[in-house]
Amino acid sequence: MPDNQPVNQAPKAPQPPAQKTPNLVSPNKQSKLGLLLVFSGIFLVLFVLFLVFLVVLLAQNGGNNPVLQALGVEPALLRQLLSTLISLVFGFLSLVSFIVMAVGLFRRLTSTKVELEKKKNSLIM
Repeated sequence: MPDNQPVNQAPKAPQPPAQKTPNLVSPNKQSKLGLLLVFSGIFLVLFVLFLVFLVVLLAQNGGNNPVLQALGVEPALLRQLLSTLISLVFGFLSLVSFIVMAVGLFRRLTSTKVELEKKKNSLIM
């Protein structure tokens, strides 16, 4: 008998494999998605702070702000920038909502009477 095995040891019964829940996204993709969400959130917060800073600069001293003068920015150009940014944001949001609505309507119209779940999901869109 070899020295490293005990004498009175019963053979081990095979254990059933552990049940795994299927992951739709691998852990590597989850970390990338989380990182992307964090960076986009940080960008959004900084963008909103930038817009608030611009509005505060315009509101102080009726447009004769020393910070704006030091940067060499005219208040009229800053007002145009803010109105252009607002127009772009609303235009982008309306385009995205139109695309989502069109996809939902297309899914609704192409689903058969049997596919009730698909019809319900298309209504959510």
